[in-house]
Amino acid sequence: MRLIGNSKTHTMDKIKSIKIGKMSKVVAQLKPKKMHSIFLAKELKFLWLRSVVTLVREQKALQLESRTCFETKFRDIRKPWFSKCLPSLTSSKIGKARSNMIFQSKKSQLAVFIILGILFLAAAAVTIVYYNATIKEKDIEAVMALEMPEWVKPVKEYVDSCIKAKSIEAFKKLGAHGGYIDPYDAQLSGFSFNLDRNSPTESDAAFLADTTPIVYWWYLQTDNLCSECRVSSLMPSIEHIQRQVDVYVNRNLQECTDRFASFKEAGFEIQEGKPGATARVNRDDVSIGVRYPLTIRKENALYEMSDFSINLDLDFQHVYDVAVLTMIEEINNLSLEDITLGLFSVYSAPDADKIPPISWIDSRKTFATWPKDKVEDRIRNEILAPNINIIQVDKTKDAKPIEASGSVVQGFYKSLYLSYLPFEYPSLSMRFLYDPGWKIFFDITPRSGSTIQPRVIRQSFPSNFAPPEQTNYYEFFYDISYPVIAVIRDEASLLSEAEHGYTFMFALEANIRDNKDLHEWNQGRGTLGYYDPNSVSVTFKSSEPSLGRCTQSGAAWSCPLNGKSYADNITCNFACTTSTAKTSRPRIPETLLCNANQRIGANLTLALSDAKQNPIPDVSITYTCGNYRSCTIGSTDADGKFAGKLPVCIGQGILKLEKDGVIARTVMLESRPDETKAVNTLLDTIVEKEVKILASDINGLAQGNFREAARSLLGNEQVTLTVSRVRQSGEDDSIASSLVMDAKNPKQTIRLAPGTYEVRAVLQNLDGTVISTDTTGGAGIAGGSIPSVTIKPVIVGGVEMSSETGYWSVPRNALDAGKAVTFYVYKVFNPSKFDDVARGGDITNITRSYRAQLEPVFS
Repeated sequence: MRLIGNSKTHTMDKIKSIKIGKMSKVVAQLKPKKMHSIFLAKELKFLWLRSVVTLVREQKALQLESRTCFETKFRDIRKPWFSKCLPSLTSSKIGKARSNMIFQSKKSQLAVFIILGILFLAAAAVTIVYYNATIKEKDIEAVMALEMPEWVKPVKEYVDSCIKAKSIEAFKKLGAHGGYIDPYDAQLSGFSFNLDRNSPTESDAAFLADTTPIVYWWYLQTDNLCSECRVSSLMPSIEHIQRQVDVYVNRNLQECTDRFASFKEAGFEIQEGKPGATARVNRDDVSIGVRYPLTIRKENALYEMSDFSINLDLDFQHVYDVAVLTMIEEINNLSLEDITLGLFSVYSAPDADKIPPISWIDSRKTFATWPKDKVEDRIRNEILAPNINIIQVDKTKDAKPIEASGSVVQGFYKSLYLSYLPFEYPSLSMRFLYDPGWKIFFDITPRSGSTIQPRVIRQSFPSNFAPPEQTNYYEFFYDISYPVIAVIRDEASLLSEAEHGYTFMFALEANIRDNKDLHEWNQGRGTLGYYDPNSVSVTFKSSEPSLGRCTQSGAAWSCPLNGKSYADNITCNFACTTSTAKTSRPRIPETLLCNANQRIGANLTLALSDAKQNPIPDVSITYTCGNYRSCTIGSTDADGKFAGKLPVCIGQGILKLEKDGVIARTVMLESRPDETKAVNTLLDTIVEKEVKILASDINGLAQGNFREAARSLLGNEQVTLTVSRVRQSGEDDSIASSLVMDAKNPKQTIRLAPGTYEVRAVLQNLDGTVISTDTTGGAGIAGGSIPSVTIKPVIVGGVEMSSETGYWSVPRNALDAGKAVTFYVYKVFNPSKFDDVARGGDITNITRSYRAQLEPVFS
């Protein structure tokens, strides 16, 4: 920064107003008898200030360099880190800084000696600053501010505020997308991602919302149907994150300053250059320096500045460290895969209300069967959603193992409590999210079509001397890939910026093939899963006869290829052949269904609209015939219409209509030549609604004042809410949402469309309860007692709307009228006996008895 002007009176007043230490007193006593003496005093004064600032900056840089060196080396005592870090403290940079100060003034020889004396005092002051930290950063800034006139400071403060705002914006976007500010912007992110919100397991990111991709830090890079499955990471380095922030600030800073329009209206003339930002993630905060050349004029004054810097109270480094350690845990130990297989074991049984068991044998006369799509829905909604969301990480804020009675249940909860962090992170909390609305990759074998059933062996005995026996072998192999989003929350960051903490999210993908994790799968320990003929080479041997090459020698015929002799020419030529090996790949028969030239079937006219008769454009139209693959036919135009030819399909033709934001629908449609098929149908649109949870004591249900007494959740209460739409005839899509709500997150959103829904909410007291000794025998132990048991957390209420208690019906007019939906849950008093615990968990019967009062309400 430098001041340019000719006002001597202003300069003299400025000099007299500066009072810092002895030097300021000396300068203040100067009398303007000789003008050159005054200007010399001015030169010395500001030169001394610049010297102090420059040397302090050099010392601060060396301090930071040494501290960084120590922090990165101290954990390994075997390395000679001390000898490597210590030279930083005696770097030649100090000497270089001092030598540069000596020759800044060329007024006179006397000035040089005076300056040397001043610099000696300044060096002593800097030494005190370095070793005793008596001068704080705010004092240094105050010294630097003395060089800047008051009329310029609003401009600097304005630029600083824009730098801070855009830097915070950049880091918030980084946190929302897995370390990338905008995954859709390849120039900014540095990568061209494959982003497919409809198939998150085939994408490079999972989506929390339609427009919020969260990049995978560990995922299956190859297709789901892979024979050689490769996994990879898209984790950005700290340097890559810093470069993104640099580009983002450079792009958006001038937009924030608005070319200083407000200052120009106030009489300023400001010329600006291009900004150049440099972000640095430190151990405890983030610093952003920007070189932004500005030339500022107002009236007869001129000022130039170019260097700006701000600090964010954002402890990004610790957040990033925890994220990296979480990724390493998944890579090395495959924790998500272990949890998944454990959940399959807990929730499986030879029962149609469970999922098919991995291994089970029984001799019952009947056996269970499962539809494949029902098993997938149950895994998403009843197994993954409620359990993945309660995974905790040891050494993070509020992380405590769930306590329960019984070794099996306690072991189950223990598997959901991960311990891999080497240090305590008291300000960081961590959660894992799974949305049951995500489309997952799922298959299970063996099965017959879409029906899953065991292998049944019946044994009959001659003359019926013994009753027949039946053995049911349940042995099923699961293939599944699903995304999980890890959420790290730092409640202590950005508080000074009124941001109330910082959130960082990244995605991980769990992958199971034939009940094996990918480590075991790639080592050949799985069964023969999906067969891809394109990955197999088959060798065929063919014989090529070399006819006419045999020559007669007397009464015999000889073959030059093998040197043998034969009795006649025919035998010789037949034997005189070469054998060559050829390698070829088996070809998959090509179906003509999707060939455009084969669309000689029915003429299709299609008109699609929503419930308000608004046309729905851009609906994808596919057609499937029997077991043939689906073929894309086209999409609806701006008027929601389509006209075109279909391929011939006599029998099971299926027309599928799909678009984001609507419920996909299928139409059974046969296609014969010279026919016209008209399809005019309504598609249900999906909307987002805000969710509220209100709780009320169970006594209010019987007294009839349940809703009037309803209240928000308390600090020790948490509700897990699952809302699943029941698929209707002709639909090929379902909607399901799973939310975890508490006092800190009282409002969230779910996706709804008209229809009927299963609703299940479980209210838990996170503080838990202690069941006191019960000697009444009322719990089923005759004449005995039950020891005290700690249950933490404990279920204290909820609500359930299902086929047993009655589905929740959501008409279109309710969706159109209300912006939010309120769910009510009952709560029992804190349980003190096992009977109380059973009452709190008897959600089905209580809901059935008081169904009307527990009905959700749109508002």
